[in-house]
Amino acid sequence: MATNLRKTVKNNFALVAVLLGYGMTLATIVPAHALSKSDVNHAATVSPTGQKSIIIAQTAPFPVQGTRKDEVVRKGYMETSFDLDSNGNLNARTKTWTDVKLKGFTGGVLIAFTDTSGSVIWSTEQQRYGVDGKLIGNSNRTENWQAKVPPNTLSRIGGYAILQEYTPRSRVFDWIRSPEGQQTIKGVVNIFRKS
Repeated sequence: MATNLRKTVKNNFALVAVLLGYGMTLATIVPAHALSKSDVNHAATVSPTGQKSIIIAQTAPFPVQGTRKDEVVRKGYMETSFDLDSNGNLNARTKTWTDVKLKGFTGGVLIAFTDTSGSVIWSTEQQRYGVDGKLIGNSNRTENWQAKVPPNTLSRIGGYAILQEYTPRSRVFDWIRSPEGQQTIKGVVNIFRKS
């Protein structure tokens, strides 16, 4: 198994590097045809190196199911699981949480499907979810989301990858436009006018 798995990982490295870019948690896409049933049953014994880990497509066509947990920032986590049925209905659930007291983060997730050669044939749009620090607000959230995989893609699916990453976003302009932000700004402006 180890030799077969190493060969598959090596062959897919270029695809993964292009697909994920820099700064993203890396996942190696392993086509279902490259693994025996024994490999799939023993996949849990494969220990990831650094930020890289193995994602194995199921050997049975449908439903296709998968799950992945990543530490996308220090003490900030995302865990996504999905089911894809034979009609192309993709139902996913993403849990995002942090163990940091005063700092939150925003993470993004997408699911990519490959053909048996490991080439990406379709992916979801990235879903983004933010959490606050444990002492600030909501530090743990779970979101259900759906997508529709095109019918012409379903018969070509040979593998998948759940890709989760840190997707920082400045929220200052959102806050400025919010009612709370507007009130705060008006208060500050009034203080300067009185001076």
